Amino acid sequence: MKYLINKFVLTGVIIILGLFFILRSFFQTSSAETFTVTLGDLEQIITVSGKIIPTQEVDLSFEVSGKINEVLVDVGDRVKSGQILARIDSGEIDNQILESQAFLDGELIRLNELTSDTLSENQLKNKKIELLSILKKTYITADDTIRNKIDLLVEDPNSRFPEFTKSLSDYFLRQDISKQRYELGISLDDWLIYNNQLSVNNINFENIDYNLIQLKKVESLLEKISQGSVDFNPNSTVSQSQIDSYISTVSSSRNTIAALGVEINQASESLRSLQASLPIQQSNVRSAEANVEKLSLRIDKYVLTAPFDGVITGSHINVGEISELGKTALSVFGDSGLEIETFIPEVLVAGVNIGDTGRLKLDAFGESVLFDVIISHVDPRETEKDGLTTYKTLLDFVNDNLDIKPGMTAEVDIIKNKTENVLMIPSHLVMDNNDGSYVLLLDEGRVVEKKIEVGFSNGKGSISILSGLVEGDKVVVPE
Repeated sequence: MKYLINKFVLTGVIIILGLFFILRSFFQTSSAETFTVTLGDLEQIITVSGKIIPTQEVDLSFEVSGKINEVLVDVGDRVKSGQILARIDSGEIDNQILESQAFLDGELIRLNELTSDTLSENQLKNKKIELLSILKKTYITADDTIRNKIDLLVEDPNSRFPEFTKSLSDYFLRQDISKQRYELGISLDDWLIYNNQLSVNNINFENIDYNLIQLKKVESLLEKISQGSVDFNPNSTVSQSQIDSYISTVSSSRNTIAALGVEINQASESLRSLQASLPIQQSNVRSAEANVEKLSLRIDKYVLTAPFDGVITGSHINVGEISELGKTALSVFGDSGLEIETFIPEVLVAGVNIGDTGRLKLDAFGESVLFDVIISHVDPRETEKDGLTTYKTLLDFVNDNLDIKPGMTAEVDIIKNKTENVLMIPSHLVMDNNDGSYVLLLDEGRVVEKKIEVGFSNGKGSISILSGLVEGDKVVVPE
């Protein structure tokens, strides 16, 4: 009996302890703080500081040194693109331009004279008439020299076998002269036909060369006869006085033929010069124009002009001063708009691309005013900033606002990634162990560890859940 009582007592104690621990667990869980897993849009954001700058901003300086003659603007003045802002004394270069322009004008006048239709045509025609006349005279003179002078001592000159006078004792020279005379007879006939076809309309330098070649043949024959002058002896048919007269005639004819060659060459060169004068003069004009253009480009270095519409923001020159080469003279902000300049640290720049959007806060407008912006440029090379490796990034305003001024400081939230309809929870609920990431999940009144796979964090305290949880799950907030 006592044994049964003890057994019932022990069993009751065990039941009571079990109920105690169950109730204790229940009451502990019900009092824990939880977060309900929800679906939403998650943005991966990085936050950087920046500064408002003009889209166009430039410091202007003279490309040459010299005395400043004029400063035509003051700080705050609005300017138009191309407007002259300041000048340096350019008297020396101005004189050089005037001289080169005067030279160009003279060359153009000469070119106009050459290209005048009437003048050019008449000059060429006259030169061709002169040359044609000389060529025809050359043939007539050569023909007269052969037939009426050389042939005085040639027997049967127009036959197949003309024979030079036997008063020339050198047999072989006599035979050579006879052969040349026969060949010249054929050449004279061809020469006449050739020259009869020439006119002012078709004469060219090839015709000149032909006539000079024929003239050389006549010269060659006269030279051979002159070589044998010491070997001439009078005989029954030729007296000494005839020989002396013949040799004098040959010598005179050589001079006449040589003079004709010179006359042809002079007329030829005159025609060549006239025909070449036009391209030469055109080249002279181009050279003079290039010199004027070169000097005109140099004069641009003596003035400062506005590169775009804008406002003068700085002036560092005064009239009468000597400008220093490369020293900033004037500063200009452009009217084309404003942009945000920021430097993103290398640990944050991955995934930042042109076209990414963001939101901007300006100290001057307060925390509640946001401006939409978009990335327009990311430098491909790094920039050292405060000892850190950063990448210069420029952003444009989606909408203009005239109250925004250059120099304002800004805080920019750049959206690197955006996922819609994603499970997300506060990132501080996620814990890690050797098996990976997990959360404390409230499962049918019990707190259990639940393994999960996380995505990206928005940088603002939320993180996406890729697997392990479903919408509506209760995640316990760790103590």
